[in-house]
Amino acid sequence: PVEPASDAEMALLRDASPEASAEVSMARRRAAVTGSMRHAWGGYLAHAWPEDELAPLSKVGVEWLNVGLTIVDALDTLLIMGLDEEVEEARVWITSDALTFDADKNANVFESTIRIIGGLTASHALGGDTVGGGLLNKALDLAERLAPAFMTKTGIPIMDVNFQSGLPHQPSWTQKSSLSEAGTLVLERE
Repeated sequence: PVEPASDAEMALLRDASPEASAEVSMARRRAAVTGSMRHAWGGYLAHAWPEDELAPLSKVGVEWLNVGLTIVDALDTLLIMGLDEEVEEARVWITSDALTFDADKNANVFESTIRIIGGLTASHALGGDTVGGGLLNKALDLAERLAPAFMTKTGIPIMDVNFQSGLPHQPSWTQKSSLSEAGTLVLERE
């Protein structure tokens, strides 16, 4: 793995003109990106683990779906960057009983598909799964829970599904499906 960039290198890259930045080697720019990821992950660990997201200014965790969304969503990036310790930390949590999809939460089908199922299947495809396929099993569990959203006359999915009841419904703010969400989901599902 590439040694993360030092604080001085990070400052140089952050403040450099495009011309000066181009003079920095690709390896050192990659190191800066890795350093930024480690910084962001460390902030999440310190202030929000295992909440869904970190509110960076207030430094508090934010619960949305109660599924450690940042942990799941970041795993494939951690794998690509070769951040092995962080990968193991995330993988252990994800494949444990801590991550379930049975809370009384209304999950947006689009967000759940691209961020959770996408994160789990990408991490599986990158070789980051457990021997027993824990990541893929979690993805399949969630996919089955979201499937009722697609049981419509048109095949256009309903926007939300309650994790606990399994009942699909439109959110309170609209009775229509978003074209961009529905189009993406139809492509993903097929």
